[in-house]
Amino acid sequence: MKNTGVILLVGLLCTIGCRNEDIYLTEDFKSIEYNQKWQELGLDPNRDWNMTALVSAKVEIQWGTGDEYTVQFYTDNPRTNKTSTYMVGDFKVQDGETVNLQMDVPKHVSTLYVACINKDKERIIHEGAIEGGNTNVYFGYC
Repeated sequence: MKNTGVILLVGLLCTIGCRNEDIYLTEDFKSIEYNQKWQELGLDPNRDWNMTALVSAKVEIQWGTGDEYTVQFYTDNPRTNKTSTYMVGDFKVQDGETVNLQMDVPKHVSTLYVACINKDKERIIHEGAIEGGNTNVYFGYC
């Protein structure tokens, strides 16, 4: 008789424990609780958590030399001694070409600093404002 009672008790616990629903936290409750916690912290629950954005840069080099140039993109002016200046792109561009280059840039950056470097390591730096995920930079004679 003791064995029968134990078997019934174990069977009953297994049946109750194997139910497919969570009686404590339903999906609706989890969603409501999740959104309330974000709002308590002052954050939008639909926030985009990406730290970078894809930026397209149209670069034109017209020096008339026919040489290949290195084009580097920076998040801040590389002529300063700031430690927060990061290079986000490094490309080779032939003189006389117009190229479209893409790179990931931190979302808070609104201006790219673009360096055009010749074979003698001489560089010219221009600013390119980012508007709608695009920037245009021209190097050469007017």
